[in-house]
Amino acid sequence: MVELTGQFTVDHERVVHETIDGETLFVQLETGNYYSLRGTGVEIWSLLEAGHSTAEIVDQLTRRYDAAPEVVEAATRSLAQELVQEQLLVPFKLNNGEQAPRYEVSLGDPDPTLSLSPLEKFTDMQGFLLLDPVDETDPTGWPHRKPTAVE
Repeated sequence: MVELTGQFTVDHERVVHETIDGETLFVQLETGNYYSLRGTGVEIWSLLEAGHSTAEIVDQLTRRYDAAPEVVEAATRSLAQELVQEQLLVPFKLNNGEQAPRYEVSLGDPDPTLSLSPLEKFTDMQGFLLLDPVDETDPTGWPHRKPTAVE
């Protein structure tokens, strides 16, 4: 079981994501799966990705919404666990008390109610996504091709 009280980070070599019109879309480049997240889950993702701990997220969302802290905590932990399980987030490895880089996130005006939409997983494009050369990049990114060995 993954410790869900610490901080998390995104492995940008394996995961690309974008939030558009209140929906976050993810592609896990190693598995070819893609995902959709809506509602309050987008806020939880944004805060996790920004380096906030689950405890900080629960505190912030409990103040934003008229919801019981235990409901917010269960939703936050459940989503964090699922994001780690699907390899969209990885726990930040602490060294000597070091903390993950953290930044503030502007969440905008809250929806009237806490909306706990599930992380949707899609596997129908795996073949296409795994064939795309974007999987074969180096840290300089795509569309740069890896150099071929000269014999």
